[in-house]
Amino acid sequence: MSEDGGTEERTLPPSERKLRRAREKGQVFRSADMVAGACLSSMLLYLWLTLPELFARLQGAVMRVGDAGGQPFREAAGTIGTMIYEAAVPHLARGATIVVLVSVVVNVAVTKGIVFSLDPIKPRAERLHPAQGLKRTFALKNLIELAKSLVKATLLVTISVFVLGMSLNSLVHTPGCGLSCLGPVIGAVMAPLLVAAIVVLMVGGLIDVLVQRGLFMREMRMTRSEAKRERRDQEGLPEVRSALRRQRQSLAHGGGRGGIESATLVIEGDDVMVGLRYVPGETQVPRLVCKGRSVRAHNLTAAAAELGIPRFRDPDLAADIDRRIAQDHFITEEFFQPVASALRASGMS
Repeated sequence: MSEDGGTEERTLPPSERKLRRAREKGQVFRSADMVAGACLSSMLLYLWLTLPELFARLQGAVMRVGDAGGQPFREAAGTIGTMIYEAAVPHLARGATIVVLVSVVVNVAVTKGIVFSLDPIKPRAERLHPAQGLKRTFALKNLIELAKSLVKATLLVTISVFVLGMSLNSLVHTPGCGLSCLGPVIGAVMAPLLVAAIVVLMVGGLIDVLVQRGLFMREMRMTRSEAKRERRDQEGLPEVRSALRRQRQSLAHGGGRGGIESATLVIEGDDVMVGLRYVPGETQVPRLVCKGRSVRAHNLTAAAAELGIPRFRDPDLAADIDRRIAQDHFITEEFFQPVASALRASGMS
C-alpha cells in the first residue's frame, strides 16, 4: 500500500532520485551477515596462522613463573599477570585491529561508500506504537533472518559432526601415542572445521548481500502517482526543462514520417503511450508510428501536445498495443474496434 491514496500498489522500480534521497537519509541496504562473516573469518584465520607463536609466548611465560616462586603472593601474582599480559595481549590486539579494519572495508564495499546520517536515530512516535512493533516482529525481513540463521546453524553442525566422525579413529588412539601426537591430531581435526566455517560464513554473507538488496529495492518501490509526481518535480528544474525541450524537438522533427510528427492520434496510458497514423485514402488500417514508456512516453505526449495531435486516454488499449504491435507495423484485427472507437471519440471519423 502506498501513502498516495491508501490503495495504490507499489509496482514500479525506484528511481535514481529516490534512491539518492534515501541514501542521504541513511537508508541503504546493509548486510550484517556479510560483515560478521568476514570479521569472524579473518579472526579465525589470524588465530590459526599465529597460534604457534601465541603458544610459544604463553609457554615462555609459564616457564618464567618459577622465577616468581620466592616472592610474596601479591607480588608473585602481579609478576605472573604481567608475563601473561605481555605474551597474549599484543597478539590479540593485532587480531582485534584486523577485525576492525575488515569490518570497515566490508561495510564500505557493501554500501558502496561511506554513509553518514542522523536521520535513522531521530525519535519517531510510530516506532513506539505497539502495533508497529508487532508488525516489524513478523515482517518478511525478520522471517528471512530467522531462516538464514537456522540454515547456517544446521550446516555448521552437520559439517562438524561429519568431520569429527571422520577423525574419531585418530582421536581414540591419541592417548596411546602420547603428547607428541596431540598437536598434529588436533591440527588435522581443526583445519577442515576452520575451512568449512569460513566457507559457510562467506557464502552465507554473499547470499545475504543479494537478499538484503532485493528486500531494500522491494521496500523502495514506487506507485504510479509517486513516479509521476517525481517526474513533475524533476522537470521543474531549468536545466531539465531545457533538455526535455531539446528532446521533444528532436522527437518531433527528427523522425520523419516514422516519428511523432506523423501521428494523427495519440493513445495515452498510465505510464505508456502509442502514436497511430490513420489518414482515410492513404492507409486502410492505422499504423503504429511511435511508442514509449515512462519518461519517453511523457516526452512523446508533450511533443504531441505541442504539435496539436489529438489525444485519447485508454490505459488498457495503450498497454496492449505497446505490448503486441511493433513500431512501423499496422494494427491487427483485434484492435480494429477499440481504435475505431478512439478515432470517433477524437472526432477523426
